[in-house]
Amino acid sequence: MGRNWLETIFNGVITSLRNNPFRTAYLARPNNPPITYTWLGPDILAPPVDIPVVEILTAVGLIISETSRPPANATPLQWCLPLLSMYGKWCATLCDELATYQATCAKPTSVAMHWLWKGHPHPIEEYLLGSCIAGNTANQNGQWIRGLCYHFRKERIMRRLWDFGNEIAPEIAANPKTCFIDWGHCAETYPFYLLALADGAQKGFVYGKAMRCAPGIGDLDGYDSAQAMTECRGPCPNCQKYIDELGGLQENFLPDYWGETN
Repeated sequence: MGRNWLETIFNGVITSLRNNPFRTAYLARPNNPPITYTWLGPDILAPPVDIPVVEILTAVGLIISETSRPPANATPLQWCLPLLSMYGKWCATLCDELATYQATCAKPTSVAMHWLWKGHPHPIEEYLLGSCIAGNTANQNGQWIRGLCYHFRKERIMRRLWDFGNEIAPEIAANPKTCFIDWGHCAETYPFYLLALADGAQKGFVYGKAMRCAPGIGDLDGYDSAQAMTECRGPCPNCQKYIDELGGLQENFLPDYWGETN
């Protein structure tokens, strides 16, 4: 399915928001359960996995991940880089649209994509997109919703993928007085499902990239320009810990390594 079709989905989301200006950027309310997204996962023989979602940007990323499949001969640089760039621009535009109803709306600082690829001549078998938390208003209610989402991502997503017990996130442990980047704050939160559910033989073929969004790819003109590559970044200490615990290879998540040898 091509980019035009994906843009139709995006326009549908925008239309929905315009038709319902009272819709919040988040669904995390005390009496409102999360949306359940059923993901087939990397193993076609394994049962589907139910992924709970409470954020619109995450929901859009999962919809794209499920409905847009890469061509059989696509490589990560040909497919993953422009798709991640496009997703980042969409997230920034969605937040601009939400801001017309909420006065202010925080844009995501980063987006991420993880994919499963065994190299040439194999196709990209599976991928997941995700965003850091964004979309909340700057008022007190918006900050309250943001806090609910942080707690949800930490306890319902990250702890489910790897139970960190009482371990303090490395980012906070290194700067306990000034840092607030806890488990689940990063754009890689939902994409980590791919590494977690990959079997032992697949884990070495899971790759990932995070990209600066605002400021970053959201300010660029092209989806796959050379500048987009400069917005890619490596995993933070929190994400490095999860890569190790989930059995991944750190080198596969470096900003300049895409698994292509030619």
